Amino acid sequence: YLSFNTFYSKEKGSFIETYLAVSGASAKFVKNKNGKFQASIEISLSFSQDSVVKFKDRYNLLSQELNDTANVNFNFLDQQRINLPNGTYTFKMGIVDNNNKKEPFEAENKVVLNYNDSSFAISDIQLSESFKKSENESITSKSGYEMVPYVNNFYPKDVNTLNFYAEIYNSDKALNAEPFLVKYFIESYSKKLPIAELSAFSKQ
Repeated sequence: YLSFNTFYSKEKGSFIETYLAVSGASAKFVKNKNGKFQASIEISLSFSQDSVVKFKDRYNLLSQELNDTANVNFNFLDQQRINLPNGTYTFKMGIVDNNNKKEPFEAENKVVLNYNDSSFAISDIQLSESFKKSENESITSKSGYEMVPYVNNFYPKDVNTLNFYAEIYNSDKALNAEPFLVKYFIESYSKKLPIAELSAFSKQ
């Protein structure tokens, strides 16, 4: 499962975060030098404009080590944070199991970055499996919180909470530093209207 979001930092500018969840049951586990079973996934990603590559990377994503593979019922996650100038990009990602050299999975998406220090804007919405106060800065932390991304595009019946994170930029300039309300809601797929019992407000 693959998803991505765009954000902005006054210190580093616009950036994109990629989130990848690999089903352990779909990967081949082999014994490593520690005598444990482990999966290894090769990931390649690139961002290009008019066929000119502006950023690319290739790396291996390793699963946790297991004593046996009788019950591999978990996902292992990867998150990357990439700074890019504002613009429209073609984002490509390739995934191949290093222990099972079948045809690689490939995905291609369009990404638009358009943030600055003066215009009012709202970041993309990051879905989160869980979050907690962070004690240290890390790739998965933002605004003092450590977040595990929710990468799946399906919410089963036993999940009854939708956690999300978003950032609002330059509200002080757009709203003259006055308090304001943020409305957040889930809308119906067919009518594109907010569902009353799935709507709320937050004063900021």
